[in-house]
Amino acid sequence: GLKSSVSEAWRIQDQGELTDVLTTHPYALFTPYAGLDARNSIRTTMHSAAETRLYADVSGKPCLAEEIGMLGPMEANESVTASFARTALFSLWANDCRGFLWWCAYDQNHLQFPPYEWSAVERDLGLFRTDRSPKPVANELMNFSRFLNKLPFRELPVRNTDAVCILSEGQDQWAVAYASFILSKQAGFDIKFSHVDQKLQESGLYLMPSVNGMSSISRQKWLELLERVKQGAVLYVSGDQGYLSHFVGPAGIDIVSRQARTGKAVVRSLDDKSLQFEISAESRCLIRTESARVLAVENNNNPVFTVNQYGKGKIFFLAVPMESDLSKTAGAFNETSPPYWKIFKTLADEAGIKHEVVRDNPFIGVTEHDLSQTEKIVVAVNYSVLPQEVTLRTDAKWSISEIVYGDRPVGNKFKIAPNDALVIRMTGSQAR
Repeated sequence: GLKSSVSEAWRIQDQGELTDVLTTHPYALFTPYAGLDARNSIRTTMHSAAETRLYADVSGKPCLAEEIGMLGPMEANESVTASFARTALFSLWANDCRGFLWWCAYDQNHLQFPPYEWSAVERDLGLFRTDRSPKPVANELMNFSRFLNKLPFRELPVRNTDAVCILSEGQDQWAVAYASFILSKQAGFDIKFSHVDQKLQESGLYLMPSVNGMSSISRQKWLELLERVKQGAVLYVSGDQGYLSHFVGPAGIDIVSRQARTGKAVVRSLDDKSLQFEISAESRCLIRTESARVLAVENNNNPVFTVNQYGKGKIFFLAVPMESDLSKTAGAFNETSPPYWKIFKTLADEAGIKHEVVRDNPFIGVTEHDLSQTEKIVVAVNYSVLPQEVTLRTDAKWSISEIVYGDRPVGNKFKIAPNDALVIRMTGSQAR
């Protein structure tokens, strides 16, 4: 994994220096926070892409899901297992994750020697039953292979990205990365990951989520980041236990005092009545605004989400560790949960992130892939257990030329079946 403390000697960056390809084993049961929700829910079906992209981005090398699967009927039935695989296949493909290997070929519940005598979880993993009949998941792999073979283009170009998510020292980096990946997808933009000790990439939007501890970022890197904001970038910082020097001034706030919390923080947007939620946080920052504008408050009207003009850019501050807490909260991304993603949508809007295809459904993850200056592929994945509808509105310069996979629209609305996808080719008159 990522370096989580200075005492750890091996990092994703080190692995990237020594190998040509990295791999992940994204099992929900064995990966922290991935197994909190149903196995065909957005949290679990997005897990493989989130982890694989994290490894690829930080290492600078290609990465594939080299072992993935459902650990038998105690984990999920055959129908849910098939829908999980279908969603993960499209998700990995759309996010340039290079490969998908299911573990394993056959059920082995008839074997009478170790480890099959010892461990129940090793016996029912197969694509095929012990009588060699295929399970529904085997058909999903076969269908996806046929889909790839019939594509009207040789390979899917790398997706376009909109923001850089900087993972910092002192935090639970996987928890922060996982939630940030999901929230950005729900908010309609795509991120790439970077570690705080790596070269700062060019971007119009930087995320520093759930900052924690006293050594999260070096002085030099922080000042470099502030300079990017001065030149016009948007910066988002969240957290309640992180210490940043030369922050309150640029953020346009005064932290009057810090105190321990006795309960959860209640975040209430001043502009959007639908955006109200609770987040676990260790401390409360009592904030007085200087030049910042208040976007959300707590129940006692203490500012909790602010924005400030800094040079040509802006700095957003959310005084709770939303990302790390949501990763650890069951049901946080489901249809009945509060729209946490609207915090990220605010950032995207302020950074001027625009797409030829409007992304208007938090359970549809959309990626765009440029075939040329006048042609692009759009992949929309339904990460939900329910049918979802998405409106693909375009400006006059772009139009749908081919439906590669999925149902035809009714008017300008596409319906995507549960845990399924839509792939369209678009033509236009200019590059993104």
